[in-house]
Amino acid sequence: MIIDHDLNLYMVKDYGLITVVNMRTKELVWSKSMGTSTTYPANHIHEDVDGNLLISCSGNLAGINLYKINKAGSIIWTVNSVMVNGAAVTTDSIGNVYYVGYGNSGNSETKTLMSYTKDGVLRWSKTYAEQAGAKCVLYNPVNNLIYVLNTTNTKLYDTEGNLVATYAFAIDSQLQEAQLDFATGEIFTSISSNVGRYTEDGVLKWSTPISVHVRAIAISPEYIYVSRFSSSEQNGIIKVQRYTKYYLL
Repeated sequence: MIIDHDLNLYMVKDYGLITVVNMRTKELVWSKSMGTSTTYPANHIHEDVDGNLLISCSGNLAGINLYKINKAGSIIWTVNSVMVNGAAVTTDSIGNVYYVGYGNSGNSETKTLMSYTKDGVLRWSKTYAEQAGAKCVLYNPVNNLIYVLNTTNTKLYDTEGNLVATYAFAIDSQLQEAQLDFATGEIFTSISSNVGRYTEDGVLKWSTPISVHVRAIAISPEYIYVSRFSSSEQNGIIKVQRYTKYYLL
């Protein structure tokens, strides 16, 4: 989930439905389905430096895993990768794309971090072995590094795909989404029924319950936006709540 300078909130709902709501007027801007089918839905959405949107999808060898669209919902380009599950996507300050997920090889999983140019041309691809697949990928403009958040650790890569460091910082397997605060380098996470705030090296500053089930999180200069649903709301409207950024009032 992301929010732009016009306070348009972009959400990925069930089965890859991209919904855009203006948080000032609370009106629907547009809505469009992404993903190859209900079996291979969109998973994550990210805004690049040019204001375009990157959407990672679950797919298969014949399916689309990554979309780049403009803010009107029109497709700019797509990528068919070998990954079965495109977990997350981010971009750096010049528009290069970093895409993380995993694919199946026999009974094992191959975890992959891939980078594309802003035009969708493959730059490089890295594989690594972890107990579980990556849950999130973030770009930190403060140190120009790529953070790959796993359930066992966090790996830091430079923009050319070289491993720089590995932190003990591990993400709960129920992580829904993580966002980086570009001003401070801090990481905000939505995990099951709480929101956490971490330093850039993974030290927990606070974690607090939010609702029945936190689905996604977005960061603006002043606020945290959290989408949630309860068991009775899973097939209905996802509710979005706004909190102050540092005190969660």
